[in-house]
Amino acid sequence: MKKNMQNGRSMIEMLGVLAIIGVLTVGGYGLINKAQTSRSITLTIDQLTSLAQKVRYYARDCDEDCKGDITSKINEEGIFPEGLTYDDGKFSNRDDVVYTVEYLGEDNENGDLAPALYVVTLENLNEEACIQLATINLGGAGSNGFVGRVIGDGKSPVQYTLTSAVNNCDGGNKKIRFGFR
Repeated sequence: MKKNMQNGRSMIEMLGVLAIIGVLTVGGYGLINKAQTSRSITLTIDQLTSLAQKVRYYARDCDEDCKGDITSKINEEGIFPEGLTYDDGKFSNRDDVVYTVEYLGEDNENGDLAPALYVVTLENLNEEACIQLATINLGGAGSNGFVGRVIGDGKSPVQYTLTSAVNNCDGGNKKIRFGFR
């Protein structure tokens, strides 16, 4: 009688292990991609709120002359949030989201995003970021000066639900305007 001793694994066992590793890798990649997207959106929200807060304090302390081109004044003072870079009157982050600040003035009662004192516009948003920014609770005029938001080029501030944000953020609307006082 011969004893047959086999060492090692069969080809089928090795292919099974490789298939399992492949499935885990694909699943892991999806989770990592989703986590990176979520982090990017959170960073954009943080930069928006930080920029709005800095502009709010800056706008209170300067006269009418310094409010005309408020974005370049904020750049000169160096008071813009970390992670943003300044170029040609606009700020941008590493995801190419562009932030602009427009001073509307004290008498903005009937105009765009009334009664906002200034508007922070975010452009080049992806659809997921647009939906998140359209539906996030940013507080109110009493807490941080937030008075409303508009997706695209609308004129009146709207309280967006998830459904309306999804409908308004698709296609070409990659811009949201936030009014602050």
